[in-house]
Amino acid sequence: MKTILFFREIFIKFPSLVIFNIIILLILGVVDSCVILTIAPVVDMLVNSSLENTSKITRYIIDILSAIGISVSLWKLLFIFLFFNVLRSLIFSASRYFILKTKYTVLRSVLLGTFEDFFKARWYFFSINKEGILLNTFMREIAVVGDAFGALANYLAQITQCILFAAVPFLISWKVASISFVSAILFAVPFSLIGKVSYRLGKVGTATANQVGSVIQESLTSAKVILGFGNQRRSLSLLSKGFDDHRRATLKYQTINSAIPQAYFPTGILVLIIALLSGRYFSVPISDIAVILYSFLRIVPLIGSLSGEMSALHSCLPSYEQVMSLRNQAKQYVQRTGTINFTGIQNSISIQNLSFSYPGCEQVLEDVDVVIPKGKMVALVGKSGAGKSTLIDMIMGFNEPSKGEIMIDDVPLQNFDINSYRQNIGYVPQTNIVFNMSIKDNLLWAKADATEEQIHEACMLANAIEFIERLPDRYDTLVGDRGVRLSGGQIQRVALARAVLRNPALLILDEATSSLDTESERLIQDAIERISHRTTIILIAHRLSTVINADYIYVMDAGRVIEEGTYADLVAVNGNFKRMVDNQVLIA
Repeated sequence: MKTILFFREIFIKFPSLVIFNIIILLILGVVDSCVILTIAPVVDMLVNSSLENTSKITRYIIDILSAIGISVSLWKLLFIFLFFNVLRSLIFSASRYFILKTKYTVLRSVLLGTFEDFFKARWYFFSINKEGILLNTFMREIAVVGDAFGALANYLAQITQCILFAAVPFLISWKVASISFVSAILFAVPFSLIGKVSYRLGKVGTATANQVGSVIQESLTSAKVILGFGNQRRSLSLLSKGFDDHRRATLKYQTINSAIPQAYFPTGILVLIIALLSGRYFSVPISDIAVILYSFLRIVPLIGSLSGEMSALHSCLPSYEQVMSLRNQAKQYVQRTGTINFTGIQNSISIQNLSFSYPGCEQVLEDVDVVIPKGKMVALVGKSGAGKSTLIDMIMGFNEPSKGEIMIDDVPLQNFDINSYRQNIGYVPQTNIVFNMSIKDNLLWAKADATEEQIHEACMLANAIEFIERLPDRYDTLVGDRGVRLSGGQIQRVALARAVLRNPALLILDEATSSLDTESERLIQDAIERISHRTTIILIAHRLSTVINADYIYVMDAGRVIEEGTYADLVAVNGNFKRMVDNQVLIA
């Protein structure tokens, strides 16, 4: 049933390609049948002194050749036999080409479709799935889906060939053909039952591959921590165990898949013997027996191979199920979007009575009211877990409110086209990501049409120009994977320059000065101060110097806004904010 559903999905998406492949396979089968049929007159010419005492097939072929003006001789019959074999080889090669072409068309569609579905989903989809599983889905499971199509295509090709090969023996002697085919099918039944075992092993293979992917992804991401703790052996042990589990499962089902055709081979010889004895019993002419034997010589390996291909297909289906399961999950959390094109903030962003909780979890934000006027710098402060970053995620449209609304100039956020909105945002997260390319390419990633002057100005504003000018290749310097060739402060300033280059309507800084040395901290703060006169800024801050410069401050605790006002107002109230300053929760 799973195999039928898989074929149905492929046929619905690629009907013309599937039909075209089936037609080529039918043509190949017809030519294969012609190869088999031309054996009869060759054998008759070799064993009979007269063409009068020949089989029906031989006489039929002689009549066709005579009708088109070709006289019959052994050499001409051998040439015709050779011609059909050459033609069969050419068509077989063409069929393999189109099957492979279709396979990679399917693979491309699944790869790009999966990627698109994932990145149409809300951030919540990524937060509930392990990165290792998502990575393994792209690196292995989608490739296995391509292998599944290859196995399915081979299965259909072999069934087509079996049917057409079988037609020839039935035309000669239905009794001999029936006895031989029943024997072949009965011998093949035990092999077909192995498919369930292959499916179970395939599921184990997918699960263990996910585990290997997770260990590798986590180890590479946490390389500095692993090295710092001197814990390489532990990570190596986890990878070794995961790979050994995967190896055991993979060895089993791959061995089964390759062994089935070989295991069926002795049985195939027995089928040929049954066909030979049946032919003699029913007094079938020797030339017809030769045709029947040649047909079964071609059919028997196909029957064994059919069991192997079906087993291979079953072992691949768990990969297809994982890909489709993740795609369906992504579609459940698809990012909703409106139709209004966002062009900028005219007055303010107003967050009204906003509450939010993740599915099945306690409330993260509750009755939050915040106003961010255009051109002002608004700071969010509070203890870790107070809900500051969650509120930023809501403003960026990563999650949807459980209650309340986010209004931009009296228009609900969900009414705007989400991409046009985000393309007007400059975002600097707490953990900055730069791509493994040059500094210039990292900047152009945010604004592909930026001029040299705009790039230079953005780097000046972000206080990045000083260190860039000192680099040997300046803007063309490769930063390495995750910016490994730059310091933390340098990465932060490149990320800030990238955000500023867009000339955004809204700049969001999520603890942009965290984990930096004093000098880098000062440079970033100076940059923020310069940028604050050019755009609207929302920042999560833990530095007192940054908070003092904010136009307005919201103090959060346990998902609520507990205090708000200017720095001077909040200190004068002598409440939670004042205690944070006194207790150095906000660092000077």
